[in-house]
Amino acid sequence: MFKRFIKKIILIAILGVFIGYGWYSYQVNRVYELPITQLEISSGLGVKQISAELLEAGYIHNDFLFRVYVWQKGVENKFIAGLYELPKETSMAGLVEILTSSQTKNQSVKLTFIEGWSIEDIAKYLNNKFGHDKNAFYKLVGYPFSSPENNEGMTTYDNSFESEYSFLLDRPDGVGYEGYIFPDTYLVDSEATLQDILRKAFDNFDVKLSDQMRADIKKQNKTIYEIVTIASILESEFRDAEDKKIGSGIIRNRLDIGMALQMDSTVNYITDKNLPSVTFQDLEVDSKYNTYKYAGLPPGPIANPGLDSLVAAIYPAETDYLYFLHDAKGNTYFAKTFAEHSRNKQKYLK
Repeated sequence: MFKRFIKKIILIAILGVFIGYGWYSYQVNRVYELPITQLEISSGLGVKQISAELLEAGYIHNDFLFRVYVWQKGVENKFIAGLYELPKETSMAGLVEILTSSQTKNQSVKLTFIEGWSIEDIAKYLNNKFGHDKNAFYKLVGYPFSSPENNEGMTTYDNSFESEYSFLLDRPDGVGYEGYIFPDTYLVDSEATLQDILRKAFDNFDVKLSDQMRADIKKQNKTIYEIVTIASILESEFRDAEDKKIGSGIIRNRLDIGMALQMDSTVNYITDKNLPSVTFQDLEVDSKYNTYKYAGLPPGPIANPGLDSLVAAIYPAETDYLYFLHDAKGNTYFAKTFAEHSRNKQKYLK
């Protein structure tokens, strides 16, 4: 009787093991949808920390099972720090394979282009981060204004991108891709070429400049090139999104009456300086980018603007303002007349 009872206990235990293992196997191999496909694993983290972060972010549903599976596979010390572009759906087993395999193709690196950066800034950044040759980048996007290869904004560039992206087509001949490299954070393959990186930025620009925005640009009898040029000035001159809209209105007002734009940022672009107020000597530089000397827009964009600058360029605030200035703290003061502008100078520029 006792032996029969023991046998039943053993059978139940064996059955429980099989059921438990089946449930465990199902859980680690069950395919589920990830909340987001970008994942960063910091260096120096142990399995417990990694599993806790994955659970909190929703990449896994059971951190204990995750640690058991990692222990079973013997990969506790094989997690690779870095950035990953994950598939939309995966299993816990698949996730562990991705994060511990040096052969994974999902490993990525992060790069960030800042609003207002010029192509020269981006070239320096890519050189420092990836070792990409600056001249190779310039051959793709056009040489910076200060380069001997660039004469008054007319430069050489890889025009093959124009067959892929329609928003590039209304640029004048000889104007490179300054202004169109959309500022954002990107995940790219660690072996990405300059062309791959540039396409990421162009793809982003293509999405951000919506069909409605393009239709509204056309209704205004403007070109995308003109809007990007205005947006690049706004990005360089203003910090606040609402100030950018008022500044955009000022640019429109000045253009409408044939008044010179007189934007310090365009002078800084040709002198390669970053002065809040340009010098009298700089104002004498004879260049179409010198908007103190020449009325109208400069030959091309002077920086790569973000979305709020593009929006402001398309949808300016309707005001009677013609002047503005910034105080030492970055606050902006607008004026309708030169007399009012002069009073603002005396009051705020002490």
